Amino acid sequence: MKLHEAIEHVLKQQNRGMSPRELANIINERELYSRNDGGLIPASQISARINNYQHLFKKSDDGLIYRINDFKKDILSLAFEMQSRTRNFYAHSGVLNNQIEAIIPFIFFYKRILDRKVLFEILLITDTNAKFDLNGLYNFANDLNSNSKWFSNKLESLIRLLEDILKDASLFNFDNEIKKLSIYDFSKLSDHEFGGIFSEILANSPIRNIRHSQLSIPNELSELIGRIIKRNVFSDAVLYNPGTGQASIPTFVSRNTTNDFQFWGEEINQSDFVLSLMNLICNGVIIKEYSCNDSLSQNNSDFADIVVSDPPYMGRINSVEIESKYPVRTQEIVLLFIQRAVKALKNGGVAAIIVPESVLFNNSKQFKELRKYLIVNHLVESVISLPAGVLQPMTGIKISLLVLSKKENREILLIDADSKEFFQKDGYKIKLNVPKIENIYFEKFEDNIVNEPESQYGRKIFERISVDLLHESDFDLNVKGYLLESNDDNNLQPISEIIEPYKSVSHADLDEIPYVNITDLNNDFKELFLNENNLQKNQRNQSGIYLDRPALLIGSIPPRMKPSYFKAEKSPVIVSQNIHVFLIKEKKVKDINIEYLLFELSSQRVAEQFEAYATGSTSLRRISRNDFLKIKIRFPDNIKEQDSIVATQKEALYAAKLIEAESFADKMGITRIEEKKLLGFIKHEIGNITPGISTDVSNLQQFFSKRIDLNEKISGSKNAASLLGVFSRIQSNINDVENLLENIANIIRVGDESISKKNVKFKKYIRKEVEKQYSLLKNNKINVLIGIDQEYTQKQDRDIFIDTNQFSYLVRNFLINTVKHAFDNLTEERSIIINMNEDKDFYYLSLINNGKPFPDGFSLDDFLSFGGRVENQKGSGLGGFLIGKVVENHKGTIDLLESGTVMFLEDTNTESGFISNNFIRVGIHFFIKLPKIQ
Repeated sequence: MKLHEAIEHVLKQQNRGMSPRELANIINERELYSRNDGGLIPASQISARINNYQHLFKKSDDGLIYRINDFKKDILSLAFEMQSRTRNFYAHSGVLNNQIEAIIPFIFFYKRILDRKVLFEILLITDTNAKFDLNGLYNFANDLNSNSKWFSNKLESLIRLLEDILKDASLFNFDNEIKKLSIYDFSKLSDHEFGGIFSEILANSPIRNIRHSQLSIPNELSELIGRIIKRNVFSDAVLYNPGTGQASIPTFVSRNTTNDFQFWGEEINQSDFVLSLMNLICNGVIIKEYSCNDSLSQNNSDFADIVVSDPPYMGRINSVEIESKYPVRTQEIVLLFIQRAVKALKNGGVAAIIVPESVLFNNSKQFKELRKYLIVNHLVESVISLPAGVLQPMTGIKISLLVLSKKENREILLIDADSKEFFQKDGYKIKLNVPKIENIYFEKFEDNIVNEPESQYGRKIFERISVDLLHESDFDLNVKGYLLESNDDNNLQPISEIIEPYKSVSHADLDEIPYVNITDLNNDFKELFLNENNLQKNQRNQSGIYLDRPALLIGSIPPRMKPSYFKAEKSPVIVSQNIHVFLIKEKKVKDINIEYLLFELSSQRVAEQFEAYATGSTSLRRISRNDFLKIKIRFPDNIKEQDSIVATQKEALYAAKLIEAESFADKMGITRIEEKKLLGFIKHEIGNITPGISTDVSNLQQFFSKRIDLNEKISGSKNAASLLGVFSRIQSNINDVENLLENIANIIRVGDESISKKNVKFKKYIRKEVEKQYSLLKNNKINVLIGIDQEYTQKQDRDIFIDTNQFSYLVRNFLINTVKHAFDNLTEERSIIINMNEDKDFYYLSLINNGKPFPDGFSLDDFLSFGGRVENQKGSGLGGFLIGKVVENHKGTIDLLESGTVMFLEDTNTESGFISNNFIRVGIHFFIKLPKIQ
């Protein structure tokens, strides 16, 4: 590469300013650039090249060199670095002052004002000679208090608020960051360009991501709202935003329209008010009326051409005065905000309101009354069901976009944007296909926009329905329920004609009775009946449904419906609250082949209905018992026809099992599911070992054509191994193969062994276990950080009461699984964190890496299952099962926490020393809770 490209490469990788000498040393060491004379690059040549490429690089007053070719990315990188420090301070210091989130935006706002003098006139500030440093920031804040009538009129308590901001700012030393920031000239950016940068800084706010009081709206959701309301965005149109938050929606609309609308809003939270005010100013929004007040208490009406709103999703307000202002008396804040939007709209106006999905179908009196009010008065124009997870990683709450207008709507457009036609998943993020939703909304239909159903029971992705239909449906606005369609309704019937809910009976003693959890239900349609032999006793007196008769069991959490039949051949059971229990109707018992019913419930058409009727957030999404009874199935009345279908299905299953058994067991005729799983698991483990052996054999074949020293590399490639290294790897792989069956025996036996606990020093013990995998971790350049709770220093250590032999398996397998599966070639800094804290009753362990999250469709249950799930081949082999077994033997619990969150590393002293950043993005995070039972 050319010298300027090498400089740019190093600066980008280091993500900081560097001196010419530092740059020269790294470029020479890595051989990124070669001079014609073969000599080393001197620092003076770096400085000369910088001067020739001033459009790419900038030198600060202290002589450090920075990239400036990616202006926006560099500015945001600097802002996020500063926010990471404040986030860590907030998380670990116990400081509860919410004004801390305003520090970084305030610094960038101040820099923008200094560079763009025209803003001084807007703010009525006369001193344009301020210097950009922390002292200048303090003086600027004081000037705002004393000189800016505009600002002071907007917020009477601004002086106290800014004093809080400055007090918090004094806790940090941002001098170096101020120096870096000073090299950029913000006057070169338009309002829309800088507004976009400033809005992203707000979206990354350190407090916002922790307390979630009001969420930062993803750009794609703001874009969708902007496209829907654009028909009403004309010059001088009034856009009203009650409960403005950080003004993410109006500022996005401003950046993406050529019309200068006028903004009107209220925000009751003082910190949010200042943040949104800065955001509006930076985006060049014309402010007609904006105050730090409660939106719900306002009396003005019929003044807005557009209303956009993202109201609080939960909460109640106890105010008779506020309730009395609105047609539907309620204390639910989200319902009051919807009515506030309606009250503010002019005739012909349009409102786009983000609401939690439950607003659309909650059967509580106030929710139903609100929907009735909107529908009867023809105010509902459209409901757009948005994908589960669209607000991740901030929250998993499932949301919809409710579009209202004062236009006498006789039909309502329902769009199921939760269908795969409208979005793609990128890790934990959802990418909406906004243009496609817009085209449907405004009837700009593309060819083949409605795909053919993939199964016999299909669904639509949009439809216009009559308001009269909603009257008949008790004003339910659940989009998916209306878009289900059957290709053969004449052959389908509601399952409620066949089954009925089981009415639980009380039972005094629930202890020692077998307990049925979702994981005990069938894993695929090959296992139709509940295996009563494998149920664990209810040793913790868990609550549930007492069941002493044959019944149909249905998991309530999608997609884990897992229909199973309990024969009640051995003893009564306690059934988890996450499982619905149904009985076959007495008059139908003789007409039903249970196996046929279970085959039918495992069909794709039932799965689609199950998903459609499920409601709630991504983490709590489930189907109610009553909604399950709405599902339609194909059920021949003639039991002989059912028997014939079952026989055909069994023949197909037997053939599939035979092929599977032959592939695993060399035509030995194995049919038991437990043996198949065991063999599948062995295949999985050996499959992880043999590729390394194959690679090493290939390396040896290259080597044998040469005569070289054992420590000499066997080829000229950069990552080639030495002969000694190859032999070591082969020996290690052979040892793994030799120990494999012994490890299987230990895994199966571990549940029967008496657990032997003892006190050990946590960090000392974990460090010893990590050292066993030192070569593997070092070769893969993986950091391992071993810590305890942040209130203790790194030099301190604490006891943990565990079975050390069993925990050795747990630590080993988490490390090895991370090495094998977590990282790809693009992951530069690879980290594992093993951390512990405790209270008087429990130990809390975190096993974390910054690799890839679990793939779609792969759950914690899949990871913990023995050898993986046969039907999807996505098992975790030995490692995941072992981790879960060890936790179970310690009477603990294990959870999988959210991927994609940013974690700040308090102490970057690692066991391997590869880390350079102070924060990582979490890939996998297992959270283990162990009771302190002596």
